[in-house]
This record gives sequence, C-alpha cells and structure tokens, in this order.
Amino acid sequence: MLIVLYSFQGVPLGLFMVTVPVLFKKFLTYSEIGVIMMCTLPFSFKVLWSPFVEFYHFKSIGKRKSWIIPTQLIMCVVLTYLREHLETLLIAKEVHEVSMLLTFFVFIITCQDIAVDAWAVEMLHPCNSTYGSSAQSIGHRLGMFISTSVFISLNSIQFCQKWIYGGEANADMPDQLVAPILTLSNFLGYYIVFQLAVTVFITFFLAEIDPILEAELKEIA
Repeated sequence: MLIVLYSFQGVPLGLFMVTVPVLFKKFLTYSEIGVIMMCTLPFSFKVLWSPFVEFYHFKSIGKRKSWIIPTQLIMCVVLTYLREHLETLLIAKEVHEVSMLLTFFVFIITCQDIAVDAWAVEMLHPCNSTYGSSAQSIGHRLGMFISTSVFISLNSIQFCQKWIYGGEANADMPDQLVAPILTLSNFLGYYIVFQLAVTVFITFFLAEIDPILEAELKEIA
C-alpha cells in the first residue's frame, strides 16, 4: 500500500514535469516551460506546514487518514479539471494559469507526502522500518516511469503502429496511421478512477494501525 500511495506522487509529477513539456514543446518556449516547472516550489517549503499536518486531525477518522483521504480526493478533483482543460490552456499559452493550478496541486501532494511519511513510520514494525524509504523510492520511480516512459510510448502513433499493431507507420499515407493507445485525457481518466478506488479502500477497509502491531508495541512500551 505504501508503494501505491507514493506512486500517487510520482505519476502526476512525472506527467507534468516531464511528459507535458515533451508533448507540448511545439506550443511553448523554454521560458514558458520554466515558469511551469516552478510549480515544484512547495516541496522546498513543506517544512512550514508539516506541523499543521502533524497536529490537526479528526480522531474519528484517524491521524493520518484525516489527511490522506481528503488530499487524494482534492487531487482527483484538480486532475479532473486538468483532464478537460490542460491541453487547451497550454495551446493557448495560458502558462500562468497552468502554473498556479499545478502549484496548488503540488502543495496538496506535499500534504499527502507528509501524512504518508508519518504513516509509514507508524504502520511498519520497528524491525521493518527501513522498508519505508524503500517503498518511497520504488513508488516515486514506478509512478514516474508509468507517466513518462510508458505513457509517452503509448501516446506515440509510430510506437503503437510498429510495436503493438504490427506494422510500420508511413508518414506519406496518413490514412494508415492509427490512433495512439493512450491520450492525455484517457490516461488521466484511468488514473483518477484508480486513485479514487484506492482512496475508497483506505477509507472503509484499511485500518490506520494493524491491531496486532499495535498490541505488540503496547507490550514493548
């Protein structure tokens, strides 16, 4: 589960920091891409609001789930908006609006990251505490791999024609070109559905702390 939660940070960061500039480079200048890249600034300042995430929560929901559930729901809402409007905004060069949206989105990711980091410490048995950093690294890398290498490949008509549909694309005969397997819109759609499903699972079926682990920790204390 930790790997999945960390991948929820890697997928959008890889998509917006790497894939979107690659796909829309013909519409944007390097300076405009640089403005969009500034949306990662909240990661540099998350120490400022981490105490707020640590101390404020709803006991009925759980200390960590009080932040993980709403942040992931907000992420889904923002992604739904971007799914419908991101391409139009980028083509129209509404760089500052895109940058503000992504900065807010990254801020939400940092809140989720703070909560997940703390949950990893509490979720894992002390003997397995080192697995938390491994889960973080794997989740981030896996998420970024999916939203960069995998998505860019499956978004390429030439790649799909050659390696999936079994033939060479002919640029002189556009009628032979097939649609890519993934577009930005349907990729975000699949991702939103998956993230919502995981959020529902966390809400209703996943205990914040394993009762067995909790009992063991009480005995140790």
